[in-house]
Amino acid sequence: MSFTTLPDGVTEAEHLINGLDGCFLLGFSRLGPDQTEALAAIARTFTGTPLGDRLREAVEGLARAEFREEHFVALAAARCALQGAQYDALFDAVAGALTLTRAPVHVGDAPETPGPIKTWMESTRQWLMELALAGFMQLDQGTVLPFVATLEQLQQAPEAVRLSMLLTGYVHELFDAMPIGAMERVPGRRWVDLWSRAMISAMGLPGAPARQEVSGSFSILGMDLRHHTNAVSATFYGVFEGGDTPRFARATISAYKVDVVVGKEIWQAFDNGYEPIFSAYTGSKKLEITSAGLLETGDLILDPSLSGLKVGAKFDLLGTAQRYFSEGSDAIIIADMAALDRHPVQLAAPIYIEGYTVTGGDEPTVDISGESLLLDEVRISTHSDLADGQLAGTKRCFGLIRFDDGQWRVQPLVATKGKKLMMTGTGASTAPKSTSSINVLKERAGKLLRRKA
Repeated sequence: MSFTTLPDGVTEAEHLINGLDGCFLLGFSRLGPDQTEALAAIARTFTGTPLGDRLREAVEGLARAEFREEHFVALAAARCALQGAQYDALFDAVAGALTLTRAPVHVGDAPETPGPIKTWMESTRQWLMELALAGFMQLDQGTVLPFVATLEQLQQAPEAVRLSMLLTGYVHELFDAMPIGAMERVPGRRWVDLWSRAMISAMGLPGAPARQEVSGSFSILGMDLRHHTNAVSATFYGVFEGGDTPRFARATISAYKVDVVVGKEIWQAFDNGYEPIFSAYTGSKKLEITSAGLLETGDLILDPSLSGLKVGAKFDLLGTAQRYFSEGSDAIIIADMAALDRHPVQLAAPIYIEGYTVTGGDEPTVDISGESLLLDEVRISTHSDLADGQLAGTKRCFGLIRFDDGQWRVQPLVATKGKKLMMTGTGASTAPKSTSSINVLKERAGKLLRRKA
């Protein structure tokens, strides 16, 4: 495989998605001939598939200005299916190039959605329809604000945490972007991505991938930090050893936060029970796990109160990365994703590189074995030693192969410059300092509760 070429079908699917996104930007209440043809092209593409008849009915109905929920659900499903097909083709290509064994995922039946959550999901779908009818170019606060009450209810339901976190970020992003007309560039692709995922997720609680209870050690090789105004999420990537065969795994921890929690205080938003994870990672030590769930997706489900997390022995971080993820290394299992999560932007294939060069300019690249891959600067956290062009001059690197905006990219997670190990979140700790914003907020909340009591 060459990282300068794309698998068959990826570009064609991209054209279909772009046409559909144009409908969302303009608004389904004001579709013109170009948008109607874009919808018809998608319907033709799905002819003969399980979604074919529903999609044809949806396109015909929308052309008659029949704005029914099932029509918009069908469009969301079609868009997710197109991106899932892109993901499959890209994953197969990169797994073959990096000698990774792609493991299948089996998802169980969806559980019954409790009555209150079902009601809030219905309200969510109605709101999403209103966004689509208005069009993202015409959104105003009057379209978004009424949904806040429903969102606050969803945020209180642990079963719907993934949907509520997605919607929390979505709502705040739309608010922050207003007035839309003043934006230099409207992120249509991103907003329709979020819309489609939210619409499908609001159909009901999803089935869970197959799970087994495991114990063992997790050698963390890197961390990817993502956050917005009201939430933060850290994903730790590494090698889990707890069975017959080591496997590539990830552990994700998330938390809500408020907008004043920024900078180094962001780590303190996480439950203090996760401190062993941060200590193990920043100290290049193994994380010993007494009990955890391991999903077929490769996700380790860690519970601070049940998993018995302890910091173990020191290990050679980049030596481990080289052993499993360098060119010509032994194949290692890399889990697939559940169908709902298959989107090109979720592709994260591990890679170890050395002997590379980094070129500067407006679009920095990493030259690997004669090929140039774009450096994924957008994904390099501001909390990383590798931000602001610091990958230049490093000698060894572990990172992720990503795919975004139609091109392969490298997201560095850990690298060496001289004897220094550079990583995201150096010195990260969940322990709050006495002067931190979180401590101040807790103190004020405590005083308020005592006053009410």
